[in-house]
Amino acid sequence: MFSAVSVQMNAGFYLILIPRGPPFRRSRKRFLTVLRPGIIISSHRILASVQVSEDEYKRITTPAPEQDVKYLFFPGCNVYRQPEIILNALDIMTTIGDPYPFLPGLDYCCGDNHLFFGRQEEGSCVADEFIAKAARYNPEAVILWCPTCHCRFNTVISPSTDVPFRIMSFPQYLSKNMKKLPLADAAQGKTLTLHDPCKSAYTGADQMVTVCHYCNQTFASKERNYNFEVVNYVNLVAESMGIYREDKFKRYAQWNDLELILKDIGSNIEHLPFGKEKMLKTLRSEFIQ
Repeated sequence: MFSAVSVQMNAGFYLILIPRGPPFRRSRKRFLTVLRPGIIISSHRILASVQVSEDEYKRITTPAPEQDVKYLFFPGCNVYRQPEIILNALDIMTTIGDPYPFLPGLDYCCGDNHLFFGRQEEGSCVADEFIAKAARYNPEAVILWCPTCHCRFNTVISPSTDVPFRIMSFPQYLSKNMKKLPLADAAQGKTLTLHDPCKSAYTGADQMVTVCHYCNQTFASKERNYNFEVVNYVNLVAESMGIYREDKFKRYAQWNDLELILKDIGSNIEHLPFGKEKMLKTLRSEFIQ
């Protein structure tokens, strides 16, 4: 039997199903014991599942077998709100050609979410668990897609913890390997600007390119108010390679219409394992203003 515990974090709502037994205590040992056997159903999983096919969802939620590698790819958690970014990043890495096991961002965490609520012990605990798991692949470097994960490692974790691998951001990895990508001039005839708060609307750009997925999500519903398109840099690179996946998060946010969103998702919502009512609650919370 399981007990349900609802937890609100800065990145969404979580329903954690944990085996019934001794009461939860905030000790390091007990925290790990609860999280590992627990089944975490988060808004991230729900939002990812309604935007991609079943096979694509499995691709971004299934960890690779442990193996000795040069690179391990970890996307972080918040980007699962825009799963096409993860899929495009995986396709880009496959084209580059380096073997890379994939470690899902919904199973492990850098711990940043916990710090927003003053839960420093829990934040350190999950970060340690992530480092221990990543170390089993014996990588030279872990490639982090998430800017928040990269910042937390650079400013907090690496200076205070013995991390047995190098940390590399996805843009750093991408910049080292751009010559390996069959890039077409997808932006030909367009003026691009990198997201710079307060100034972007005055640059005359056709597209504002975001680095941070959270910024991209924030601007998604605001795009209609300006004369430029908001696009994440990974999607832009993928498009120039002939890979196109729609940013459904942006489309749903701009629609602001639950009926239209459900029509687009179709009957697939009936077969997803999260429960229709919880999925509807998540969609309303995320996309309906």
